[in-house]
Amino acid sequence: EEVRSYAAPIHLEFRECDLSAVWRKEWENLAAVRRDRRIRLAEFCPAGMPRCEIDIHRMEQVFRNIFENSIHACGEDGCVTVRCAEVTHDGRAALSLRISDNGPGMKPEVCARVFEPFFTTKQKGTGLGMAIVHRILSAHAGSVSAGSGVEGGAEIQLVIPLRSVVRRLGDNGH
Repeated sequence: EEVRSYAAPIHLEFRECDLSAVWRKEWENLAAVRRDRRIRLAEFCPAGMPRCEIDIHRMEQVFRNIFENSIHACGEDGCVTVRCAEVTHDGRAALSLRISDNGPGMKPEVCARVFEPFFTTKQKGTGLGMAIVHRILSAHAGSVSAGSGVEGGAEIQLVIPLRSVVRRLGDNGH
């Protein structure tokens, strides 16, 4: 399924939404993965965060892939943290999300390759999860990067424009 998803063209259906509702839904959808483990979600986002125009289904894939990796890294007891801020990206209003865990972190050589197709550090895995995340963020005219979090674990930063740059029928009177 991941290979098919990676190889297929990305067609986005933009809808305005509260991005936090999307990541919270995916966190709940992963309850079975966290079963019998003490892993919690912490959020540090200012009140009144603006809504984004995104493809909700694709962004669910993004959060699912990142959260699965974070949960795996935390082991039996840990915390996954989402930090939000309004930023400018390529001259446009955007949201920055820093998703970090308190696992062992990623070595610099892993950070450099984590978005490459078929690169994995896991025994079982296709190595496509983070490559798919990269493709989806690129299709949204955003960006994704990997590094170390403030608590020493891994951190993935997503930058997502607030408004779609994709032209729609009806724009400019057409």
